[in-house]
Amino acid sequence: MTQSSSINGAALIGAEEIKEQIDDGRLDVDAVDDDGRTPLHRAIDLGAQDLAVFLVSIGADVNLRDRWGNTPLWRAVYHAPGTEAIVDLLLERGADPAAKNNHDVSPIDLAHKMTDDDETAGLLPTLQAALNTDD
Repeated sequence: MTQSSSINGAALIGAEEIKEQIDDGRLDVDAVDDDGRTPLHRAIDLGAQDLAVFLVSIGADVNLRDRWGNTPLWRAVYHAPGTEAIVDLLLERGADPAAKNNHDVSPIDLAHKMTDDDETAGLLPTLQAALNTDD
């Protein structure tokens, strides 16, 4: 098993297993799988917000992109509603709300496209405010 498949497998197990493997030096928190996804991408995709918070707290890079160019923030917006807390955390840690993926769609663009859902539309002011503070 490669390091990347191991850490993404550990993402299914939980934070304690990942923490133990990182503390032992067996895993890199930013290891990627064949699709370029990190454990943070996977945790967000699985709705494992506690694990995502843990990964960010130990230094996971919040701006790494998968093979499609999607950042963890893009994935969190995609999986809204229910990801508002992780969106806030990612933005606090420097996630770029204007980072465009390979299809030229940023997290802000995605939130605009998903405005049929009131909760997803509620992310727009948060993302826009983060973008404005970067100027």
